[in-house]
Amino acid sequence: MSGDMAIRYGQKLPKGYQKMKWATCKKCRATFWIVHEQPFMDVKRIKEQVESVKGILAGEHVEGNYKNHLDRYELD
Repeated sequence: MSGDMAIRYGQKLPKGYQKMKWATCKKCRATFWIVHEQPFMDVKRIKEQVESVKGILAGEHVEGNYKNHLDRYELD
């Protein structure tokens, strides 16, 4: 487990984490930072993680009871 996360823009960065790159929802423009624990930062994972987060965010809009995105998503 890497400890990588996507946190919503404006949320406090967890201690020991570094912002790496952001992803934005195409439907509502909500923005999330992909963050890695500092000892395990790896730019090789970023491109796949950005696409994964975009997919998660877009998928939430498909649900009939969609209200808002979460503040944080754990990434594998």
